[in-house]
Amino acid sequence: MNLFKLANSFKIKLAQEKVADLSPLSDVLAHLRAAAHVHQTHHWQTRGKEYYADHLLFERLYNDGQPFIDQVAERAVGGGSVDLVDGLKQVDKVGEIVHKMYATAEDMVKRSLAAENMVLEVIKAAINTLSSADDISYGTSNLLEGIYDMHETFVYLLKQRNAD
Repeated sequence: MNLFKLANSFKIKLAQEKVADLSPLSDVLAHLRAAAHVHQTHHWQTRGKEYYADHLLFERLYNDGQPFIDQVAERAVGGGSVDLVDGLKQVDKVGEIVHKMYATAEDMVKRSLAAENMVLEVIKAAINTLSSADDISYGTSNLLEGIYDMHETFVYLLKQRNAD
């Protein structure tokens, strides 16, 4: 095989890996990590008359979600492979999701609310996908439902902050 063909096959393999869909759990993981990143950034950037309340709200959002990030990652590895939490694939996916979250709103509270709604949608989709494939244990279902419940609370808190 000549060098040109080898380089082309390498490019094709990289392209295929890039467009391959993530498993439902690794997709949930990427969305949780992206939301935590957005909330922590808002925690650092908040200012103005609501500074202290917003500072604490965003801190709660990213801190309370951290333990679940680890649990989802461990479930993904336990039920699939270490490739589901591959660092480069996760960074690419998290970056893509963060860009979408920032494109939704200029206001930090509205952006965090959009991020939380995205998290809820991806969790719901993961539960449905895994259930319809009969590929979800009671423990994984319970974990995802618990995460969903917590993020519904986050939506409530953000909506209260955003109420006029």
